[in-house]
Amino acid sequence: MDNTNANETPLFGKKPQVAEPVAAPVTATPAAAPAAPTAKKTSVGLIIGAIITAAAFIAASVVLVIVLITRQPNTSSKKSDESSEEKKEEEKKPTPSEDEDEDEDKDDDEDESEDETEDNDVEDHRDELTITGEKSFTLSVQGKSFKFSNDYVKTVKNALNAGYEMTYQDIEYKDHALTKSNLDSYLNSEMANETKSYRSAEASIIDGNGDTVLSINGTRDYTKKLPQNYSDAKFDTISYSSTLELTLPNGKKISCHNTTKQDIFDIYGETEVSSLDIIRYHKDGLNISFHLDKENTVTSVYIRLD
Repeated sequence: MDNTNANETPLFGKKPQVAEPVAAPVTATPAAAPAAPTAKKTSVGLIIGAIITAAAFIAASVVLVIVLITRQPNTSSKKSDESSEEKKEEEKKPTPSEDEDEDEDKDDDEDESEDETEDNDVEDHRDELTITGEKSFTLSVQGKSFKFSNDYVKTVKNALNAGYEMTYQDIEYKDHALTKSNLDSYLNSEMANETKSYRSAEASIIDGNGDTVLSINGTRDYTKKLPQNYSDAKFDTISYSSTLELTLPNGKKISCHNTTKQDIFDIYGETEVSSLDIIRYHKDGLNISFHLDKENTVTSVYIRLD
């Protein structure tokens, strides 16, 4: 019988040479083992390469961003400056209540300024009117009237033009006739020389007997150096001491040695009488004083401008 089992050992003769069955598994096992390390090495390299590429990309991006930022204008700084300026402006701006207070203060200041301007305008206007003779006061005596102001020369001229008989005093206090023809000579005369301590000017209205009815009195101009002429005199007072009736600027009539203290009170209102028996009034821009005797009768009147 044929031996059908090839793996069996023949009873006779040499054993058949048969390839070892383990050759295939020996060679197959080593071939599979190196494959795993090769694949692992490739994966790590790819990962490292990807990381390096990403890092390079990020670095390039950062550089690009820095370049772009440096090339762009510094708007943030400008905005910061603008914000700072706006903040400062907002800080400077007062609150609504402060605005109202400041507006009220401003209005008050403007009102006060307007009031002061109006007062100055009135004073300036008054001075202008007085200097030009438009602002003046009227006195009447002997049936004639003349205007007086703080201008001594103009007041004297007004009295002469009214037709009064007048005199003036020289530096020796001697009387001289004053007329329209010698008025310029009088005004150009020296009011006082260097030896006279009292320097004044006086032009008087006289009655038919040569007695003084009313005098226009002036003083030297203390803003000017000496000597001075009568034309430099400043208006001082008008003095009245006559029994001839005098009409005051308010239209009331008085006369010396006839008008009583009560008559003056009836005209200007009751007031105190000084220890020197003088009644003083400040009325309508005038300073008027009435001098009384022991019987409370008017002996003289002095009129000044306030």
